[in-house]
Amino acid sequence: MCSDEPAVVLSSLARASSPAFSDACAVELSEGTESLFEITFPLPDEAAVPAYPGKRWKSVTTPFQAPSGHGFASFAGVLTHSWAERDPTEDDAIIARLLVGHALAALQRERMALALADADDRAAKLAIELITSRPGRPRPRRYLQPVDG
Repeated sequence: MCSDEPAVVLSSLARASSPAFSDACAVELSEGTESLFEITFPLPDEAAVPAYPGKRWKSVTTPFQAPSGHGFASFAGVLTHSWAERDPTEDDAIIARLLVGHALAALQRERMALALADADDRAAKLAIELITSRPGRPRPRRYLQPVDG
């Protein structure tokens, strides 16, 4: 799940959630000005899609959002966990919120690491520029003279 892209991190969470936590999981994500990203697991063409004809799916929807910062666009969306054979409980809603919170924290950690690496690169380039932009003549060194008391 290590990526600075919300679509990668959240679709990985959806993939891991189904069937480990829920029967299905869907992500709807809007990043800045980009078009809406949507993915559902299990995928329609997977052989392991649970067949529940006539069942009414019950779900827990977890909204999320992150502000822009450090050169990254804001994003927002919802993650929906669904069950076909049971009603979700309050515990399921708490677990879903924790899963989303963990995914967002991992995403933020990756973004902060990239921002830190960019800042380090800029600082190194500025230091080199400062050193190399000095006038061509060497500066005279001044030495302290001992004072006799």
